[in-house]
Amino acid sequence: MIIIKITSVKDNVYSQILQFYTGAAIFSLIFYFLIGDGQYNTIDHPAYQFIFREWFSNLKITLPYLIAIGFIAAACFILIFTSYRIASPAVISPFEYSIMIWATSYGLIFFDETPELKTIIGMILIVFGGVYIFMREKAQDQSIVTEKPLR
Repeated sequence: MIIIKITSVKDNVYSQILQFYTGAAIFSLIFYFLIGDGQYNTIDHPAYQFIFREWFSNLKITLPYLIAIGFIAAACFILIFTSYRIASPAVISPFEYSIMIWATSYGLIFFDETPELKTIIGMILIVFGGVYIFMREKAQDQSIVTEKPLR
């Protein structure tokens, strides 16, 4: 996200989104053709089985969902990238911590997974680190928004 803040001076939000999604599509296609068919799912460890399993059992059913998720994610990234153009990363990143709440909730609801203690401790450290950086910049009177908002 700091790279987005730095490149926002010369690139607009839409070119940043295009570059982001182009890179993600290239990497995803490469990995899909290399490991997406499940041929390397031979190690008896849950993490390896998750990573190397077959990606799609029925592409015709999965594809519309992937397209919908792609459009929703693109809209979300446009909003996030725009916010990073307007304000400091120290201001925006605490709002991104809600991702941890959503991910934990989805894991609980859809996969019946409860986070382990070390996961909860890690999330707390991340949040407190972000809050500390925000408060430090506020105390040092650093500008937390751009001089000239890009609206």
